[in-house]
Amino acid sequence: MKNAIIIPSAKDRIQNNWPSLQMIGQSLEETYDSFLKDKVKIKAPFSGVSQDSQELIQTVGRLPDHSHLIFPYAIPKQVRLIKPLLTLIKNKSLKCRVHLYGDFFQQWPDWKDLLGKVPDENFNLAALSERFAQVIADTLSSPRNIQVLIPSLNLTSWTFDRSLRGKVRSKMNLQDDELLILTVSRINECKGFFRNYEVVKNLSKNHKVRWVLAGEFDDWNLPYAGEVFPAGYTFSSIIRFLSSQKSNFQIEFLGHIESAEVKDLSHAADLFLHLSRSFEEDFSLAAREAIANGLPCVLEDWGPFVDLASYDNVILGARGLENLLHVSLEDREKFSRDAIHKMRSIDQKRFLDFLSSSMSFDTTKINHLNLEQFKHAMEGRHE
Repeated sequence: MKNAIIIPSAKDRIQNNWPSLQMIGQSLEETYDSFLKDKVKIKAPFSGVSQDSQELIQTVGRLPDHSHLIFPYAIPKQVRLIKPLLTLIKNKSLKCRVHLYGDFFQQWPDWKDLLGKVPDENFNLAALSERFAQVIADTLSSPRNIQVLIPSLNLTSWTFDRSLRGKVRSKMNLQDDELLILTVSRINECKGFFRNYEVVKNLSKNHKVRWVLAGEFDDWNLPYAGEVFPAGYTFSSIIRFLSSQKSNFQIEFLGHIESAEVKDLSHAADLFLHLSRSFEEDFSLAAREAIANGLPCVLEDWGPFVDLASYDNVILGARGLENLLHVSLEDREKFSRDAIHKMRSIDQKRFLDFLSSSMSFDTTKINHLNLEQFKHAMEGRHE
């Protein structure tokens, strides 16, 4: 029996437009790489329109019966990879472990159809948060058990640095009494633009406010199932909306920016605002990075954000927002230290249970790890 980790082609790694998905997938790959016995890595075909699965079929066909196929990455789309393998999965009694992402909801009819063609024991589904797992289960209308494995994140490079905050605010010509509100997300209605706008508008009644949005306008994730919108619909509708408003605060749309720029903005900001009710929220790496930076965060009471409510610098919904605006730099440093420590810690029992569920792991390696070694092994190489 082999444990086969399905990984993206080099071309998909380069062309992946979702760095957060790539980071999470890489963390999961490294986790399996650390503990799996008898493992092999199989490159998936490039996820182009004319995806050719023949080589993948042949490679999987050479695996011993009862082997495991592990799909830790969102790209290439897992359902497209698995469909051509269904005959092999059934004939060779292969078991699949699939880590699901927010794009599951683009493809859920395909998933429901696919899962109906194989016995439950052939598929083990895993989600990135408790709430996301529940939403998937509800969508599938199935008693199927969906496990949760929250990737370990090493976000020490996001540690709050008050000197960097001063430098970035000075570079942005921010006044001492000016609030910088940061939103890092694709921009559309589902991702909370209009709800965020109302919060900023209310704050601007008593504060000098600048609202900075890092992310591209997105026409896909719209709340109108079955409707097709022309390219640029979201941009034009939001610009029309803003033109109709009498706003006394500054708004800056930055488009897509690199992680280093987001980190600088996070240091300079006074509040991270993300009231998204998107059905594709699975993990929210941007929110976790802001939390690790000690930045006070206002998140929607929805999906994976609910799992973040235990952090001291997070509130769900906008109630009590004013209390977050008076956080001292000392408090922010403490928020940052505590959050990073918590994110680097792993629920050891849950992870060991996850590993032991019908897969072949190096148990001697696991059993002899003390907690600190366990954490380091799980942290991967991400910063």
